[in-house]
Amino acid sequence: MAPWAVLVLMPILILVNGFDSRNGFLRLIHFGQNFQDTRIQEIRVIDLPNLTPWGYDGQFYAQIAVDPSLRHEGLKKATYGELAYRARRIGLPFLAFCLGLGQPFPILQAYALLNFLFWILLLITLNRYRNLNTSRGSSLAISILWSTGTLTSLARSVPDLPAVAFSTWALVSQSQATANLFIGIAALFKETAILSFPRVAWPERKHFNSAIRKYLMSALIVFGPILAWSIYIYFRLPAETMLGSGNFSFPFSGLFHKVQGSVKQLLDGFSHRAWMHLPFLFFELICPISLLIQSVYMVIHFRSFSNAWKTGIGFVILFCFLGAGVWGDQYAYSRVLLPLTVSFNFLIQEQETASSFWSWYLLGNAGMSWMCMETVSRSFITL
Repeated sequence: MAPWAVLVLMPILILVNGFDSRNGFLRLIHFGQNFQDTRIQEIRVIDLPNLTPWGYDGQFYAQIAVDPSLRHEGLKKATYGELAYRARRIGLPFLAFCLGLGQPFPILQAYALLNFLFWILLLITLNRYRNLNTSRGSSLAISILWSTGTLTSLARSVPDLPAVAFSTWALVSQSQATANLFIGIAALFKETAILSFPRVAWPERKHFNSAIRKYLMSALIVFGPILAWSIYIYFRLPAETMLGSGNFSFPFSGLFHKVQGSVKQLLDGFSHRAWMHLPFLFFELICPISLLIQSVYMVIHFRSFSNAWKTGIGFVILFCFLGAGVWGDQYAYSRVLLPLTVSFNFLIQEQETASSFWSWYLLGNAGMSWMCMETVSRSFITL
């Protein structure tokens, strides 16, 4: 039980930091002060905590959860003109709507807490895959459950972790049909989950012709739900775009500018003696490098027979094409590439011997530790 007790420490700290007696867990959604006048009426009548001027993305998904049919007239304004773009990720808002029984305040509480439910389910899954009482098992759990991408999803109520949970269940599933279903559901939580499609449709040379029907069925199950929902959004919001701005760029262009900018910011931090900001700036440099190492490992260890490799290789391609809109800070790109982190850590569990495992583990995960440090430091400040 000791590893479990240690692992749950991080989500417990986040829950404690996000709770107050008046609002429950609504601080986790991070409603921004500057959006007070644009929120839908059902949310405006609730006395919300406003921690920062702009808040975070979870505030937009939480308002969609009040009416996931997208018929509410105030949603366009409430989502800062990005309703169609945000509405693609309907899984978490819809689930919160169902658990909240259509009532705004319970919906918001459910939305704030659902990430923690998926965290627990993922913890149970990892224990079944590899016993957490072993060093390999506990290291796998830490690399996934304590990564900056995962903890940001918990602390800021965004849909990345639930999507990754479903993708992980597809990864470990022994059933092709079940894996298809899990990836299809994951795409409703975050559309980039369809990049795990190779998990269920990697070509088999010996049986390629006979497998065509299987691949077509997999494509229907994986792409069908998100395609149908996208068509609904298109007809419901015909004048809006479902594409985000600045999300993609030429290969490695975004990464190059990110590393270049991080080096400059770190040097500026030293020259201006901004000691309090240096740890964050340091991790802004090494986090992309860790993700690069994960990507390189996936490329040089081609394993078409491995579910872990097939689940994550699509995110290596995504890593190459990410634009400035995603590389802004590690809270964003570590979430977007969380499936890559998961697949990398599963793959080194499968492939590496004791002599090489820890080297790859440390190189690939060293940059993913910032959110752990921030969570602990905030807890001490609160105390």
